[in-house]
Amino acid sequence: MKIGIMVEGQEGLTWERWFAVAGQVEAFGLDSLWRSDHFFSVMGRTERESLEAWVSLTALAQKTTRIGFGPLVSPMTFRHPALLARMAAAVDRLASGRLTLGIGVGCNEADPAAYGITLPPPKEPIDRLVEGISVIPALLQGGPVVLAGRLYPLVGATRTPPPSPMPLLPNAPTSTLRSSASRILPPGPCTRACACSATVCWHRGQCPKASRST
Repeated sequence: MKIGIMVEGQEGLTWERWFAVAGQVEAFGLDSLWRSDHFFSVMGRTERESLEAWVSLTALAQKTTRIGFGPLVSPMTFRHPALLARMAAAVDRLASGRLTLGIGVGCNEADPAAYGITLPPPKEPIDRLVEGISVIPALLQGGPVVLAGRLYPLVGATRTPPPSPMPLLPNAPTSTLRSSASRILPPGPCTRACACSATVCWHRGQCPKASRST
């Protein structure tokens, strides 16, 4: 059994607290450290500090040496999957392959609304997640990538650093992902959900041969 710690990063998390928690997780021999990805308190406590998720994960990659880590989860409502793939690949390389990329629909409407980010229509968030799960692994292979997506079309997109297997952790039932994929993606391997290394992974063409677990 593996044990990890989850931190609500928008509820008063400071650099001092973040690094203190990370140090204790490593010192106590726990396996992983996770944090949420919100812009501000979801409890209405706007005075609470909130470290930006991906900046704090980048710092964690440098401050730790052993534990796995990642976001639980980065929402598709305000994280474009292509940009997310680029950020995640860079952080994963900095951490020597310890990142697991958690992604989700994004149910907290206050986050994007407060920052002028257009909210999708009611049925679109899950479609964004499904199409994002197609985009991210394709980019993690390197590129150039051409995807004729309805929401996230890519034309010759590439990313650095070099490709490496990275577990994806979508926060949605497999049945929901399959149902949405059958509506918005062409038939084929990209509509297949599979279990891989203790995470639910989605890949265009093949199951990622990820060796890490959460």
